[in-house]
Amino acid sequence: MLKLNPQDYLYLLDPTWKLYSNGQTISYSFLNGLPGDYPPNFLQGAYLNGFAPFTAAQRAATRKIFDLIESITTLRFAEVSPGTVCDIRFGNTAQTNTGGVNIPFRSSANDPLHPINDIYISNTTGFDNTGTTLGGYGFATLIHEIGHALGLKHPHD
Repeated sequence: MLKLNPQDYLYLLDPTWKLYSNGQTISYSFLNGLPGDYPPNFLQGAYLNGFAPFTAAQRAATRKIFDLIESITTLRFAEVSPGTVCDIRFGNTAQTNTGGVNIPFRSSANDPLHPINDIYISNTTGFDNTGTTLGGYGFATLIHEIGHALGLKHPHD
């Protein structure tokens, strides 16, 4: 059985994360449009086409996932207003070969050692993961991408 204690920091698996002490919070927001703080020619459009904000159901599912993570770890999460510098941002984009993506990058407005993680869920027919049914593929994709934003990797990485 997995035993967690106050020294368990999932995000330290990725050394670019800030070192949070117990009781500090990871902030997140829901994008209203593509961010303006990407570096020039960032991803050259890949994963960034067809932007749409998260639906109310997707926002509720995201909050539920953060509540679940808080219930088994020492991590804490706080939603902030769109446009506020934060740790994780969410949106939907038209992705033709994946169900979702986590894009870490460094913004000049941000601590240079601390990435912002943008999570985009596919809203494309055939790869539409905007569903939020507990146990469904869209919900699982959202959990998966949040895991990457917290520093978790695939077992083969």
